[in-house]
Amino acid sequence: MNADSPFRSRRAWVKQFVLGTAAALTGPRWIGNVLADVGSTPAGAAVLRLKVTDFPALAEPGGSVQMVFNEIMKPFTLNRVSTDRFVTLDSVCTHAGCTVGKFIVANNRMRCPCHGSRYDIEGRV
Repeated sequence: MNADSPFRSRRAWVKQFVLGTAAALTGPRWIGNVLADVGSTPAGAAVLRLKVTDFPALAEPGGSVQMVFNEIMKPFTLNRVSTDRFVTLDSVCTHAGCTVGKFIVANNRMRCPCHGSRYDIEGRV
């Protein structure tokens, strides 16, 4: 058989079909194991452990810092609401997709630089 033979292309097609079918049938079994570590978590309460002493801005109520853990996660803002309460907020504005600034005690607000919306320390507009 030469390279232009119809049997060669048919053989390649059958091989691709069989491999594709096998991957489609077995993929859901192994893909869950591969992607288990990067899957989303349900919304709700979570635990963030950090040393407040590592973040001088959080020493007093009204303090605010912005963080990014890795390139997969969106930036978030950690605000100290009171001596014993912190609030973590998604830093990405839902209106324009810009990163909202940190909480400013003097203004009692966080501000979106793209369209000017203002948010209180708990993220309410």
